[in-house]
Amino acid sequence: MGEKIYRLKEFKKAKSFQIPLRGLTLEKFVKEYNELKSVGQRRVKYVPGANSIFEEDLKGDYRAVPSIWFENGEKRVPESNMLLNQILEKHPWYGVYYEVWSEEAEVNKKLTEHKKRDEVLAVINETSDDQRKAIALAVFGVNAIQWTDSKAELELREYAKLKPFELKKVLESKDYQSKYLAALAFNKDIVKDNIGSTAVIWNDTTQGEILSLARGENGLVKFGDFLSQNTEESLLVLNSLNQKIDSLVISNQKESIESSKLEKENAELRAELAKLQKQSKVSNDTQEQTEIEELREQYLEKTGKKVPNAFSNKVDWIKEKLKES
Repeated sequence: MGEKIYRLKEFKKAKSFQIPLRGLTLEKFVKEYNELKSVGQRRVKYVPGANSIFEEDLKGDYRAVPSIWFENGEKRVPESNMLLNQILEKHPWYGVYYEVWSEEAEVNKKLTEHKKRDEVLAVINETSDDQRKAIALAVFGVNAIQWTDSKAELELREYAKLKPFELKKVLESKDYQSKYLAALAFNKDIVKDNIGSTAVIWNDTTQGEILSLARGENGLVKFGDFLSQNTEESLLVLNSLNQKIDSLVISNQKESIESSKLEKENAELRAELAKLQKQSKVSNDTQEQTEIEELREQYLEKTGKKVPNAFSNKVDWIKEKLKES
């Protein structure tokens, strides 16, 4: 028989890494009427040569291994060692800090990276200069404000090659649309900073104030943050943006020989606005779920165990446990 290779994930740089076993419990299944039935969580002990990984099944004197060590970033285990493989693949750290490695898995991983890179490059290729500038602002922040169109495109392409997953994550993040829309609104001169940069205002005859700026705050960044908030004020501004875009289209049709091109660009802006308006209607359930998942990960990292099922959705309980030394 061959062997299984477990490797630490890339963000874990340590050559030696310890997988704790003390206090570890895993769900146990027993066969009943030709079906597997869960009997709940049971304490685990790794005793080489034993017949089970569960403490209650061990008989006589035995010496349990207190932990499992990775050396040079990996742990090689013979496939015949069913106990150790079972523990490693059911341990709560599996998939978090380490995973099974194989040549085929590595090939698929690299193939996925290439596909992600192609996806984000396709987005860059298919967008206009204004859109690429907006994407650059959403990805790189205020540093991209002074970039030329060529500089913005180059930086995005370089980033896509080096970190396709990170760029894809940004493009799919919950605040991306608001940052993108804010950048487009500034680029299209729908909004602007007032003289003195003390407020973001509508760029029309009214020059009405949208939001105030503290000294040193960037209007574009502040406007993007404002649009990402699911508040009555931000929704009113989104509706006003929609009206401004409609007015801009009518004006362009009357005054420009390139009205079809401008109308297309404004249609793209309206589409982004629609996406953001849809996002703004999402309830706070998503944010609460994200917080719970982050707390569960912190609990796992601190204790080496998953949050008990009875408390898996109890935010206050998890926070109290995390405070304990």
